[in-house]
Amino acid sequence: QVKCIYIDPPYNTGGDGFTYKDNYQHASWMSMFENRAFLSRSLMKSDGAFFCSTDDIEQVNTKFLLSNVFGSDNFISNIIWQKKYAPANDAKWLSDDHDYIACFAFDRFQWYPTKLDRSEKQDQSYRNPDNDPRGPWKADNYKCNKSADERPNLYYPIINPNTNEEIWPSQNAVWRYSKEFHQNNVKEGLVWWGLSGTNSVPAYKRFLCNVGGRVPQTIWMHTEVGHNQDGIRDLRTLLPHTNFSSPKSVNLIKKVIYIAGNGSVFDYFSGSGTTGHAVIDLNREDRGKRKYILAEQNDYFDTVLKPRIQKVVYSKDWKDGKPVSRDGISHCFKYLRLESHEDVLNNL
Repeated sequence: QVKCIYIDPPYNTGGDGFTYKDNYQHASWMSMFENRAFLSRSLMKSDGAFFCSTDDIEQVNTKFLLSNVFGSDNFISNIIWQKKYAPANDAKWLSDDHDYIACFAFDRFQWYPTKLDRSEKQDQSYRNPDNDPRGPWKADNYKCNKSADERPNLYYPIINPNTNEEIWPSQNAVWRYSKEFHQNNVKEGLVWWGLSGTNSVPAYKRFLCNVGGRVPQTIWMHTEVGHNQDGIRDLRTLLPHTNFSSPKSVNLIKKVIYIAGNGSVFDYFSGSGTTGHAVIDLNREDRGKRKYILAEQNDYFDTVLKPRIQKVVYSKDWKDGKPVSRDGISHCFKYLRLESHEDVLNNL
């Protein structure tokens, strides 16, 4: 039933201050990660997606390992997240300013990312100089970068109806559309010869109403999804005295979950509970019905994760651990404690 898995496993740096082991040999780290990834895949829907945060230390191993789990054909992309807003001038070599989020689909022919809303700035290039009743549009290239030798069917003359002139493409850049497609473009009024009608090469009229949303890109800047310090601030507005190391920004995880699509979200390295926080916030914003499943093995489940979820439910606005508003939601969550092997021995 799981539509999206997002995990932020230990980066294997040995220096994050976590209470669990974080300085494995590479092979041991991969073994720890691989058996969890295989098990989690069995919980996913066929149109689901898997996202994993990592850095340069294990990025190559992560892609290799997940290719074994999901198949290399189901690799979508390595997203680059700008995690720092200023360079680390005390770095010995280069300032480490970004992390990766490896993205795999359960089946790349069944999962496609949800498109993002367009901004006003992105729509500014769409105008309507000829007062077309279909609304704003922009001129798109009528040629492609293929040669006449490569695409002989795209090398043909077209007529400018305003001058009756026969126009040929160049040998190295033929038309983008076949003869039949071009005739349909003419019929639909999609061929633009300029305001005077005498341009030497036509353009394609691409209407804003047909563009739809914005395809997610592979580089995510901190101005859009936050940086490391934003992640710390997100947590400390709720729990001001916590010292949890390196929580992710809520806006970063919200974007992951949004493009993954509506459905259940699973995080089995849930840490401070940012994934649950992000799901609750997204549902608030778009009235979605996403569900979340979180798994954590450490004692900060009681001191950080569970209190965080309770506070996020109670109000969406907090400062210094106190609610700024009473904008809460009706919400129920259940938590289970699974007895580990060590617990069993201790109880005996």
